[in-house]
Amino acid sequence: MAKYFIDFRDYIDKCDFLDCTHIKEEKCRVKEAVLNGNIENARYENYIKIYDELKDKEEHKW
Repeated sequence: MAKYFIDFRDYIDKCDFLDCTHIKEEKCRVKEAVLNGNIENARYENYIKIYDELKDKEEHKW
């Protein structure tokens, strides 16, 4: 899902984990970019909100 956030694209492939969710992992380049001001915090917060909503829908699907 993060690939749909254009401003994340320069950082996604640089995370230490291939399956990085960009939320709770250490050494996440997306989170570092937010902290460094390279990605707007509001955009990151929207990403987390959408991620959580999709995760909840998937968990309640079964």
